[in-house]
Amino acid sequence: MVRRMRVLLLQHELSRTGAPRIGIDVFDSMRGDVEARTIALCGGPMEEDCRAIGPLNIIWRGRPMSQIVWRVFDRYERIRWIRDLHRWAPELIYVNSVAALLILQMVSLPDVPAIVHVHELRNALFPIMKKCPDLLVRRPVRYLAVSEAVRQDLVSECGIDKDRIAVIHEFVPERRIDDASSPQAGRPDVGTLVVGGAGVPSWRKGTKLWLQMVAEVRRLVGPLARFVWVGVPERPDFGWREGKNFRREVCLMGLDGVVELIPTTTRPFEHFARFDVFAMTSLEDPCPLVVLETMGLGTPVVCFAGGGGSPEVVADTGVIIPDFDPLAMARAIADLAADPQERVRLGALARQRVLANFTNRVQVPKIRRELELLLDRPSVASHQEEC
Repeated sequence: MVRRMRVLLLQHELSRTGAPRIGIDVFDSMRGDVEARTIALCGGPMEEDCRAIGPLNIIWRGRPMSQIVWRVFDRYERIRWIRDLHRWAPELIYVNSVAALLILQMVSLPDVPAIVHVHELRNALFPIMKKCPDLLVRRPVRYLAVSEAVRQDLVSECGIDKDRIAVIHEFVPERRIDDASSPQAGRPDVGTLVVGGAGVPSWRKGTKLWLQMVAEVRRLVGPLARFVWVGVPERPDFGWREGKNFRREVCLMGLDGVVELIPTTTRPFEHFARFDVFAMTSLEDPCPLVVLETMGLGTPVVCFAGGGGSPEVVADTGVIIPDFDPLAMARAIADLAADPQERVRLGALARQRVLANFTNRVQVPKIRRELELLLDRPSVASHQEEC
């Protein structure tokens, strides 16, 4: 029987957002090679998915900490599972996001090599660099950047040697694409154009730019253009305040009845399958899963050149707008509206590109190889002594 690597996975949260999902998908795909346990700062709707890959411990339970009985119970529980973790003796620590590095300060963990899967760009990296630079720069032995844009920020903003960083883009499990609805399922009648957006609304997602694009496409194309944003949280879901603000923005811009807002859902592919074009307006997005997911469904993506990792993924299968210009994006979408054959051509190329480059079959072996190389690295022990 082949011995499996023992790897401790650190997650900052267990929401349905990109980084937590990738962390779970990575270890789900490596079950035959890796024995995993997880520590998460916060829980969330993906707790059961996480438990499916191994034992899970959550640091912040959101309990009423004013009640001393809970404080005593949580303290006792933490001591117990930390002791059990040391007996288990992980060989590697896999920190899934820079935000999860804080766990290394909060919990007394075994002194073994740490690899960080970096899903953040400058705006998220800067607070960690300011608060605890050694934790980010010195403690990890290796970094996995989810895009070239992330690697550039790690080098320029954090001073990390580029040779310590491997670029491994995000991915979508093949079964998730295969199980999804057909790209044509659920779409309106021929002659309409459905433009999509997705994610928890925030400045980072460029929601104001998206709504400005909507207004201009509506002017250029007319009432046959329809717009759908998937993943607008409602109370008490994570990000419900941002969802409330986004709904208010839609109303203030006079787009009620023009934009359809879909609440957070466990079945986003059913809505993505309605899109004719996906408009990615993010100002800073390391390597958004939704771009890969919509491309996998055969939908062309329009994005901004400076928005992070999207242009690296899209390449020549969509339209890349040079500046953060929602009017230019609207004109590009109007051109696609007028040329259905070009939409089909780009969509087919997008699907081929995802299946060839951005699935678990392609990307997970690269991550597994990084773990194997780290375990075999003779300089690991000396590096840990220096840290």
